[in-house]
Amino acid sequence: MTVAFEDVVLARGSQVLIDGLSTVIGNDSCIGIFGPNGCGKSTLLQAILGELPIEAGRIDVRPVLATVGYVPQLRDLPPDATVREVLRKRTGVADAEARLAQASRRLEVDASAAAGDAFNDALNRFISLGVDSLEDRAPTVLADLGCEFTLDRLCAGLSGGELARVGLAGILLSQYDVLLLDEPTNDLDAAGIRSLTDFVTSRTTPVLLVSHDRRFLEATITGVLEFDPSLDRVVRFEGGYRSWQEERERARIVLQAEHDRFETDATALRQQADASRQRSAAGTRSANRAYASGRIDKLQRGAMREGATSEGSAVKAIERKLDRLNAPDQVRKVWSLKLEFPSPARAGAFTLDSTTAKQGDFELGPLSVSIAPGQRVRIAGPNGSGKSLLVDLLVARLVATHGRATLPPVDEIGLLDQQRSVVPLQDSNLVEWFPETSDLPVVEARTLLAKFGLGGDDVNRPMNTLSPGERTRAGLALLSVAPYSALVLDEPTNHLDLPAIEQLEQALVAYRGTLIVVTHDEEFAERISFDQHVQLERH
Repeated sequence: MTVAFEDVVLARGSQVLIDGLSTVIGNDSCIGIFGPNGCGKSTLLQAILGELPIEAGRIDVRPVLATVGYVPQLRDLPPDATVREVLRKRTGVADAEARLAQASRRLEVDASAAAGDAFNDALNRFISLGVDSLEDRAPTVLADLGCEFTLDRLCAGLSGGELARVGLAGILLSQYDVLLLDEPTNDLDAAGIRSLTDFVTSRTTPVLLVSHDRRFLEATITGVLEFDPSLDRVVRFEGGYRSWQEERERARIVLQAEHDRFETDATALRQQADASRQRSAAGTRSANRAYASGRIDKLQRGAMREGATSEGSAVKAIERKLDRLNAPDQVRKVWSLKLEFPSPARAGAFTLDSTTAKQGDFELGPLSVSIAPGQRVRIAGPNGSGKSLLVDLLVARLVATHGRATLPPVDEIGLLDQQRSVVPLQDSNLVEWFPETSDLPVVEARTLLAKFGLGGDDVNRPMNTLSPGERTRAGLALLSVAPYSALVLDEPTNHLDLPAIEQLEQALVAYRGTLIVVTHDEEFAERISFDQHVQLERH
């Protein structure tokens, strides 16, 4: 199995995302696609799938009948869809069955060779995707993932954790020849990430994936396709995640040294040119003053002017030399999240005393937790254990059914929830919503949003068209406006690119209020250095 790119040019509107990519991805390859939010990672996956056209070049998947599956992270699902219907769609089974039925109907009225070939192709796809065995395999996979519901369960009412496990089941059950994964670790707990890692590393056919989870990347990828906006190119690197990071840093150091040498040489030549100009001007002035005072005659003045003119010729020679200097590729200067959380005058405290809370059929608690001012607390636990429900309780979006909850005032708590609902999906745009919500003047609001990579086009689009990454950055921008006494963040690294996650880590380390974070990202958790861990268990 191979995915071959030949001089591929890919654009989004007037923006060229890829300009002339040529590379081949073969068996036993798991390629991580890296780059800042909005650079075109997901667009590339959709182009491989054939859902988006390319401007030039070719993307060939071989053999021709190889199946390609694009598995995005599950988000909003039709409430009337069953788990079976979701899995059939995600594994390509529903489409393969429909194609086979269509080809079969055609064959009933068309005995041509073309109709026969179409039926055979559809049948091969039907078999290769495991249509006939999905009903037998699915219950076992769901049970292994801890899903206590049947294939007939409606998606309406499933928790975020349960949806995450259904999404993972869709990946584990897939039998695509080439697998494209877009942020597959989002919302997965530790057990889910282990299952996903085992599945990806056991495959012998090509996998291309977009992910921000550094531990997952370190365990899975064998190469990298990097969107590098600073150099306007997409580059291929062979090797694992850590090797890529080390090579990237070495390349940056070499490029910085080349850039420094260029600047040193260019500065020296400019100084030589300036000195020659000054000598030329000074020589001309001296000749004119000496002639005016009668100390030299006209012939001598001409000789002195000629000497000054030679300095002018030297300037031209130096400028030509300066033009011939080869400027190195630009040192990496890409946009990065400019994030800082103002520290409050006082930090918030939280106390839960034998507290229970209920949402639908799920009950959390009784739970006793004491969070002192300025503490850094991690909420952890498997999918479906109630982490997001606990967040709602701590920020007073949910009222305790029993026990006591002592919390800071709601307006002193900064929240980024898992659904990013703090940035509503509505028809108005960011430039209308953000100033009103943040109490900032429009000009200041625009400036702040630009620091988070949300520029002119982004702030003028309807908010219901913003990507999850853009909504995450808008939510973080809102948190940076006021000195909240506590920040409560539910999976804050979801949808962020790696440089943005590193900036978020630095900002949270510097923050001096109380910090409460739900995260499955072990690398992120290690860098934050939490003081207390609240571990929830699934009932």
